[in-house]
Amino acid sequence: MGHRLRMPDGRIKYVHVHYLTEQDQDLNPVLVVGSLQDITAFKKSEEALRLSEERLRQALRVTGAGVFDHNHDKDIIYWSGEQRALHGWGGNEWISLQTFFKCVHPEDRERIVAAVACAHIPDGDGLLDVEYRVVHRDGGVRWLSTRSQTLFDGRHAMRRAVRTIGASRDITDSKRVEMEQRIAATAFQTQEGIIITEFDHRIVRVNRAFTEITGYEAEEVIGKKPSVLKSGRHDESFYRDMLVSLLRSGFWQGEVWGTGINRAIVTPSGSELPQCAETTDERRIMWVILPISASARRQKKKSIIWRFMMRLRGCPTGTACWRIWIV
Repeated sequence: MGHRLRMPDGRIKYVHVHYLTEQDQDLNPVLVVGSLQDITAFKKSEEALRLSEERLRQALRVTGAGVFDHNHDKDIIYWSGEQRALHGWGGNEWISLQTFFKCVHPEDRERIVAAVACAHIPDGDGLLDVEYRVVHRDGGVRWLSTRSQTLFDGRHAMRRAVRTIGASRDITDSKRVEMEQRIAATAFQTQEGIIITEFDHRIVRVNRAFTEITGYEAEEVIGKKPSVLKSGRHDESFYRDMLVSLLRSGFWQGEVWGTGINRAIVTPSGSELPQCAETTDERRIMWVILPISASARRQKKKSIIWRFMMRLRGCPTGTACWRIWIV
């Protein structure tokens, strides 16, 4: 039986009380022998473990990380609820290593099978740290980051993998942002004029090539609309049809005549909106401006920017629809 004792100096001690009662022939107690065992250290360790487990549960809940535990001898894998949710598996479905491999995206599967096998090599350190794609039960593709440690038993030739413990987390959003940043970096390093606008068409960013083509400095157009480049060659119905196409199908293809600050005619093949690439809730539009002479020379050349965008969307890159898109 456990009790708490308050010591004279105010400290609290936990003790385990054990006692034995001796009785006479009439079953009346005549002697009680007892002992006290100080279990304060054990209780503190128990409380520390409880707090640690609670912190781990809360951390996993907040981060959405899943935990797995692979028993190599029995080939049994435990997946936490969060781990199963990352793949779309139910709570009672049997999981094996081969089941996991089947969840991995076909393009990443060979690499992950090799990485897992390497982590299980007896003379290795047992560490695994990989990023890869999985095909969720709903058909969607997600990026996961998985780290694990394989434990070994035995020595020398008898050494073998007996247990692997690890965790996985969904990094789809960070991978998407990383790809967007690569696209943006590539776009802003090109000789094509780039305008980034909010969905209400107000300009938030332009690159140096835009200034060289149009004559407008960035501070002159930030907060304004691309209509500052209007040449008067298109009526309102032209722009209205462009917007309708953009909202309906995510792209518009054609040529728009505009003027630079020096009033020279600039023809952006750059008011062409390719496939919509909605990657965040906060959508923006990228306008690529190119003088018509340069556009004609490069008509048959695939755009680096467009190839990046199509890869992000999982679409083929052979289409000729490029120049302005929603991001």
